[in-house]
Amino acid sequence: MRNLILSLLLALPLTLQAGEANELAQEMTDRLTQALSLTESQQAEVLAQQTRFSDTLLSLKQSGGSRRDKGRQMRDAAAARDDALKSVLTEAQWQEYEVIRDEQKQQMREQMKQRRSN
Repeated sequence: MRNLILSLLLALPLTLQAGEANELAQEMTDRLTQALSLTESQQAEVLAQQTRFSDTLLSLKQSGGSRRDKGRQMRDAAAARDDALKSVLTEAQWQEYEVIRDEQKQQMREQMKQRRSN
């Protein structure tokens, strides 16, 4: 289950296209609901945060600017989403979310190393 969540988190910025932001936000919410056992009220707030994040990523993908600037803006958007989620999740859920997020970051680093070495 965790690998499925990580795969989706990694693929989100790469595959996001117009019209898919809401779908992907719903998928992420569904996966986090399963992984973290979210309540209905938590699901609604997580969906709102994921939708904002997906919309931001779509906007960044369609905008001009340097890769570095886009990367910084994407990290800022992820941090804002995480701050909002922290207030919604219980301590135990937040800790599990951090584990999932940290594993995602590690996988992204490994993928970047592989790309650079090829």
